[in-house]
Amino acid sequence: MRPRGPLSTLKRVKEQRVEVKRAQLAAEVERVALTARAHQTRQQELEQERASTRSELMREAARVSQGGARAVDLVRGAEFVRGAQAREAARERRVDEARAEERAARQAERAGRLELGRAKAEARALERHQARLEGLELRRQEQREDELAQEIHQHQTRRERP
Repeated sequence: MRPRGPLSTLKRVKEQRVEVKRAQLAAEVERVALTARAHQTRQQELEQERASTRSELMREAARVSQGGARAVDLVRGAEFVRGAQAREAARERRVDEARAEERAARQAERAGRLELGRAKAEARALERHQARLEGLELRRQEQREDELAQEIHQHQTRRERP
């Protein structure tokens, strides 16, 4: 078994960093999915609010044009319009906030992908470096064995000469 050296420890640390970055990226991907759904939901709510408001306004307009509205109804209609506008503005703000959150989540995901790529590249570079060092060590060991074999051969040759 090969003794564990600083490169083995560093390699383990690099591999753990890759796993941490992979887990962080998975969390970022999930966050993107959640924020995208929230953005879509808020956009749908806004569209439903607008459709509901249009429908109510059309009903009121039909009532007024048929002469079935009283002065109180007209005042309530104006209040309804102001309230609908306020609700729509609030929903638009929520849509904008959801859009911003989604954009931030996507940006964080891209950054996470870059970090994971860097961590993988560092781990691969370390593996190549370790392999190169192991190859050098193996060649040195083979050279020492060859030199030792040569010395043994020379020593035996000297002993055989009278």
